[in-house]
Amino acid sequence: MKNINIFKLSLATLLTITIFTGCGGGGDGASFENSETLITLQNCETYTDILAGDLVVQDSTNTSIKTVFNTDGSKKVCVLTGSAHIVRQ
Repeated sequence: MKNINIFKLSLATLLTITIFTGCGGGGDGASFENSETLITLQNCETYTDILAGDLVVQDSTNTSIKTVFNTDGSKKVCVLTGSAHIVRQ
């Protein structure tokens, strides 16, 4: 029974490595390395963390955002009026 569990774990590990390796190995330059994530900013009842390299983009005219600088050095942002999103690479 123990050998079967080790085999299943080994197979699952091999499958996971193969899947993630295959994402960038197609030769067409596609990989997770240069991907972007778009994060819609919420109203100020919910704050969104800003990370180094994030870009805040205004989606509508007269958009106003609020940025909070925490004592631990982290930053959070929310939308007061209008709409905006974060581009994260």
